[in-house]
Amino acid sequence: MMTLVAGLYLQSTQTELPMDFFRFVFLFALINVLGMFCAYTLERHRRKDFLQTHLLELEAQQLEALGEQLMLLSTTDSLTELANRRYFQERFDEEWRRATRDGTPISILLLDVDEFKAFNDNYGHQAGDRCLASLGRVLKTMARRSGELAARYGGEEFILLFPRVSHEEALKLGETLCKSVRELSIPHGYSRAAKVVTASVGVATCTPTPQMAPHELITLADKCLYRAKDAGRDKCVAEDKAA
Repeated sequence: MMTLVAGLYLQSTQTELPMDFFRFVFLFALINVLGMFCAYTLERHRRKDFLQTHLLELEAQQLEALGEQLMLLSTTDSLTELANRRYFQERFDEEWRRATRDGTPISILLLDVDEFKAFNDNYGHQAGDRCLASLGRVLKTMARRSGELAARYGGEEFILLFPRVSHEEALKLGETLCKSVRELSIPHGYSRAAKVVTASVGVATCTPTPQMAPHELITLADKCLYRAKDAGRDKCVAEDKAA
């Protein structure tokens, strides 16, 4: 560039136009400055657009993560990390419609912790919470297949949904559940059923028809649960609505 300017200078002196030369140099420098300014402005806008795009993507990811967290909070019991009652009812209604359409059985297990009030009163509510959390982990291992669900139904009561499970299979699951709770070996010196925490389980099975309502199966499981309580607790009682 300096060679070019020097050449232009020599040419201008030979032609005796020094003012034109300086005007040319000034315009040349001005054009370069304007060019650099334009390039800087364009780069600045490009970077700004880049940052804005990535910021929007980050905000979208954060909103998606927040949405997932809110969904989890709205469907999950925070203590046991099982489904909550509202979400259970949604899933139960879906599986009921599917079983009605396909003509397949559906089973419900309703579990209640024996003498839980006495446990809370004597060991404290923190110990009670730990007990329920332990039961939650047991129940979660039992509902693994597609469509199956374990939920906290309220207080010390839990409910499990087993689509396409027969009466005989459901009874075995209920007996296994009673045994699994007992084998947690959580001390309970104030229970009339055993020296450890136990649970009573009511099992109900049916093959839904359009004339039946979902709550009928839960009502039947609840009746079985109370029969298990009346029989001395730490037991499983089952009934097939079709029987």
